Amino acid sequence: MRPERAAVLPYGLPEREYPAFVRRWDRVYCGSSFCPGLAPAAARIAAIYRAGASAVTVLTPFVTDASLAKTVKLLGEVFRAGLRPQISVSDLGLLSALRAGPCRRASFTLGRPLSHDFLRMPAQFLKKFFAENGIAMIETDEADMASGLSSGGLKVAFHYPFRYVTMTRCCPWTGRMGNCARPACSGRRRTFTASGMPGRLLLSENAYFFRTGKPPIHPAVVRTVFTS
Repeated sequence: MRPERAAVLPYGLPEREYPAFVRRWDRVYCGSSFCPGLAPAAARIAAIYRAGASAVTVLTPFVTDASLAKTVKLLGEVFRAGLRPQISVSDLGLLSALRAGPCRRASFTLGRPLSHDFLRMPAQFLKKFFAENGIAMIETDEADMASGLSSGGLKVAFHYPFRYVTMTRCCPWTGRMGNCARPACSGRRRTFTASGMPGRLLLSENAYFFRTGKPPIHPAVVRTVFTS
């Protein structure tokens, strides 16, 4: 059985182009695992469904107290409207808040900013933690770590072709702390070399990545997630 094929909706893609985009994929991701300023509006999530997406996952980042409240409110609006996207969480406090509110019956995944540490925990612990917290799968871009999960019955959503390295709370595009009222990156990217780093780094949003190859073929990888 082939993995579910998913892709991240490009930031700034006009709504009129949503139908052509969603037809290419089994699932559409939207939002950001890294920057709270790139959270999609409830209307944007609804537009993805209207465009014909059969499955949607909303990416969420680490959050401050203020952005936590905004994210809970946003996703509460989406669920009260009858939509049921999967939610990728990168903050355990946000996961707790969502499960205590209107999104308590949502399907969750563990986002990439958290997965680096969780992937290195015992598989049986992860299986128990996921079951207790409604987490369906772990999101990663580490092929070598993903290969060790199938023995515990764990599922992987594998992101490509960029491997996450690190992120910053100080916006690299504006030099300021806090969220942009209008995100300064707006889909922009920059590549550069850094001392001690093997290869060129890619700056996208407020995070840094290396370019990688194709997703691994492995029983644990039940979904692939492409970022253009």
